[in-house]
Amino acid sequence: MCKLNTESLTSIGNLDVINLLHYHSLYSSDLLSNNDLITFFEHLDFNQILIEIMGTPDFIDEMNPFIEYKQFAVNALSKRLIHVECMLTKEELLERHKLTEYLSFLASINDFVVLVADPVNNKKYFNSVTQKVDVHIESKEKVIWFEFDATDVYVVE
Repeated sequence: MCKLNTESLTSIGNLDVINLLHYHSLYSSDLLSNNDLITFFEHLDFNQILIEIMGTPDFIDEMNPFIEYKQFAVNALSKRLIHVECMLTKEELLERHKLTEYLSFLASINDFVVLVADPVNNKKYFNSVTQKVDVHIESKEKVIWFEFDATDVYVVE
């Protein structure tokens, strides 16, 4: 079973993708493999998940097969940097093992990967000025991101 450990802000290594404005609790979980990430999602209580990724424009071609038939938004931040958002249900995420492998891979090479479980409708999380996700927890949403080497996953609610 996936164990969530209560954390303090000072113990978090990767705050490069997150701007923690308001939250109630902070947790972490060890990730040793892609199966651990799948188990993490299986045990996390949510219905929908917003995937937020920032990278070079060519990574969208790599990601496209994993999110085919889903709508996604692409925002150009510069000539060499884009931000992609895609919404999936929990079932869709759990069925797409190759997508979770890809997300884990991106996180392991220090790319920007943030997920929002049960996001608030019409709420923007990504701040294009700071190029971080602004965390201001309002309801049952959870913001999830990875340690630099993707050996840990963090959750705020």
